Amino acid sequence: MTGDKFHPNIGSPVVEHTTSLEQALAMAEANEKQAKRLLDDAKKKFAAGDIPQSRLDELQRLYDTAVEDHIRTNRES
Repeated sequence: MTGDKFHPNIGSPVVEHTTSLEQALAMAEANEKQAKRLLDDAKKKFAAGDIPQSRLDELQRLYDTAVEDHIRTNRES
């Protein structure tokens, strides 16, 4: 196991981990960023006439949900 870190007293690999709340927060943040990218892209495509209003509305709701989830996850951590 090249590159593994070993615990000085027992010689087993040191496991770096995050808590479930940290993982949830990271996922919520990533989801919000992705939803924002999708929404921004959709706004450009809508302005160019490439997508219908219904698709733009769908991505707006997705972004709103991602923001709400990120806020909720922040409160819980």
